[in-house]
Amino acid sequence: MKIISPALLIISMMLAGVVFGETSVEQLKVKAIAGDFNSQAILGEIYRRGEIGVTKDYGEALKWLNIAASNNNPLAYYNLGCLYQNGKGVDM
Repeated sequence: MKIISPALLIISMMLAGVVFGETSVEQLKVKAIAGDFNSQAILGEIYRRGEIGVTKDYGEALKWLNIAASNNNPLAYYNLGCLYQNGKGVDM
């Protein structure tokens, strides 16, 4: 089992905490559709975890995380890694 970098984990949690406190899921969707890579990554994480009133949806998580990861977003990379590590929503 690989160890996640503590710094990356802390940064991703800080980013998520800031956005969760100030932005609704609907506002995140608007920003994600407009091309904001951080919003795409956070939205993907929300769908992956099923948080803040959103039902887990690995297909939606993969959609948003792949877009954000294609633009080198570290939070998206982390969450994609979690999906692949656990075989959630991906072909193994």
